Amino acid sequence: DVNDLVMQGALLILFPPTPSCGYVRPDVNRVNERLEELIELGFDLTYNVIGDIMQLFENRLSDVGGIFLESFVKIKGITVKELLEKILIESIKPERNLKKFELWNFLNIHLEKIYDEDFNEEAKKLRSKIEYQEDAFMKAMTEYMEHTSESNITNNPDNEDDTEDAPKKFITSLKLLPKFYSWILKIFGANAEITKVCFDDILKTRVSINEQLIQDLNSELPPNGWTKCSYEATVNIWKIFCNSG
Repeated sequence: DVNDLVMQGALLILFPPTPSCGYVRPDVNRVNERLEELIELGFDLTYNVIGDIMQLFENRLSDVGGIFLESFVKIKGITVKELLEKILIESIKPERNLKKFELWNFLNIHLEKIYDEDFNEEAKKLRSKIEYQEDAFMKAMTEYMEHTSESNITNNPDNEDDTEDAPKKFITSLKLLPKFYSWILKIFGANAEITKVCFDDILKTRVSINEQLIQDLNSELPPNGWTKCSYEATVNIWKIFCNSG
């Protein structure tokens, strides 16, 4: 996508991975100027693009993430809280296939800042910081899952007996990344409501695998329709959650 490449490229030029000697890091105003120039030329700073940018810079978010948030808030005309909610949804999309925890850690830290700065003492008595953070991630998960409620169930393309009379074999895969579920368990603990939602998805997937294997006792692992990597990751996250208490 040309739009994505241009917007990401503009920030890579402003914040190169290996700065030259004498490099001066741009401030928020310079970032705003460059992005607004591109928007005037017809390019668009969509939330998908923002998600791409945050993922692209995930290893440097502690250095430049704050500048990006301030700039995106200004350009989109929304609050930091609203922006974080949008990025949260983008960050958990399985197609992003995040390999590390950095982006989720970054977002969680800024949720903590919002809680510390915006909640008065009375509000804090009614709702703890960790509950606020959990609710934010839960909201993102709920919104994403509601729009993709059937996306994790597909008919097995290798089913040669796919006729009206033959039983159909269905493959149920995780709705979100095993990596994300692992992070949720680590941050919020085994007893958190959000962790239970994650486990429910993991359990349904594990049951689906077992049912598929029972249908064909001679089948090899991984089951039809699964890659070895996705199967092993699913089984591994199942074991992690089961051993968590």
